[in-house]
Amino acid sequence: MNKLFFLVFSWMAFASANLWAGGPWLIYSTKEVGSERSLLLVNLEDEQYSFTESDSDNDTWIHFNTKTKTIWRKIYENNLNEWHRMSWGRNGKTFYIVYSQYEYTDESRTCDHGVFFGTGTAVSWPNRARSIGVSGQFPAMIKFNLVRIDGGWTGDRLNGGSRSGAFQEAWAGALEVPLTKALNDARAGLATNEDAKEFIIDYFTDPARGYTQTADVEE
Repeated sequence: MNKLFFLVFSWMAFASANLWAGGPWLIYSTKEVGSERSLLLVNLEDEQYSFTESDSDNDTWIHFNTKTKTIWRKIYENNLNEWHRMSWGRNGKTFYIVYSQYEYTDESRTCDHGVFFGTGTAVSWPNRARSIGVSGQFPAMIKFNLVRIDGGWTGDRLNGGSRSGAFQEAWAGALEVPLTKALNDARAGLATNEDAKEFIIDYFTDPARGYTQTADVEE
């Protein structure tokens, strides 16, 4: 593990934050399969937020399909103890973001753990007469890497035991400028990330954009 990765995780371990902060936000869209996209919200009011599956805004992601003009919530729910944490930081022109999710898988407290780590080059906003509803140094594109460590161990943990862990995939997220601006312009009436996600659903299903909301999908 390189020094930067270690420092970011040390920062995550000791910092505290509030999930329910009311923005401002950055919104990035990432490609899933075919014409499906998902949205990543980065809450800028604090450098980190964390939540559990028992919170009303549990692991809920907004997905949309540009071909079928549909939008839906994808929700990961189960009966185990699941935690999530997102952190962001900036050093000069480099913007960093880390998202970590883990859940206990059995009474011995082993866990599945997924982490994605992204970087992007920050530019000044407003940028070329475009506004995102907040001024500052933020990236138009972020490149991500996902690493996963599975729960179960084989053999003795201290003496040669093994556990599945691997790099999963790489992808990029593009800043959704009009949507980010609309969300930040409306932030006076939005108190939480949950409110922000409701706003995004309404934004897409506005007749001017013509999307239809379909049923939530649980994973």
